[in-house]
Amino acid sequence: MYIQSDSLIPMYDIKYSPSLDAFKFVLWGEGKSIQRKISVSLFTRNSQEWLIELDIIRQRLTTRCVRMHTSIDENQQQQILKWKFCQNLHGQERCTNNWETLDHGASIQVKLLM
Repeated sequence: MYIQSDSLIPMYDIKYSPSLDAFKFVLWGEGKSIQRKISVSLFTRNSQEWLIELDIIRQRLTTRCVRMHTSIDENQQQQILKWKFCQNLHGQERCTNNWETLDHGASIQVKLLM
């Protein structure tokens, strides 16, 4: 998953992609596993915590706001988040065509290439 550089900035597990002007955030997991869902927490530079969940069976990516720092004003809380979902298949990265706008409780349908 890539996060546009003017959106949330993860605090760890990042790699910048100049061509996309985005940071790479990795959801680790084995698609063929018994696990139905892969989830990971995303912590941001402005004290937010997001849960990113990939439902393998339903092929759905969901974001949930877990914690918002109390000193953040309402305008910052309504900040638009841009995501691009990518998968690495045999060393080739395949990404969705468009940047998606997601917020708390939002989800998108993704095509998993397994």
